Amino acid sequence: MSDSPRPHDGHNDPLEPADLPPLDHIELSIPDFPTLSPDKPVIRAVPHHDELNPRGSVITCEECKAVRDWLLLNVRAHVFVRCRCGHEWLEGDLTVEYFEQHFSAPETAWDDFETAMASTGYDGAWAGMYLN
Repeated sequence: MSDSPRPHDGHNDPLEPADLPPLDHIELSIPDFPTLSPDKPVIRAVPHHDELNPRGSVITCEECKAVRDWLLLNVRAHVFVRCRCGHEWLEGDLTVEYFEQHFSAPETAWDDFETAMASTGYDGAWAGMYLN
């Protein structure tokens, strides 16, 4: 049995285009995307300017009482919510699938978490403000 998902019986699959290159000639990496490592996981972030309501009630920041303008952070199988005041928590009711619905493609990469939070405005400097 081959590791290749394509059939090797000599017949072309009528649903598969005949002009596809062999799998070993296809570039499968994402250009300019950081490599994954167990000791330093990639954290994906996406702004979510509206209210979040996964449990049927609007999520509120425990520190500053904000009700919208969040940064959603995906770390492995978890989704965290971060407020403009810098408060961050694991939100168990938000799934990676929900995150994926709002995430498109990496636009920027930072060398460290603190620089990323300052660059996006979620480091506490904009506490108490909505920027949209």
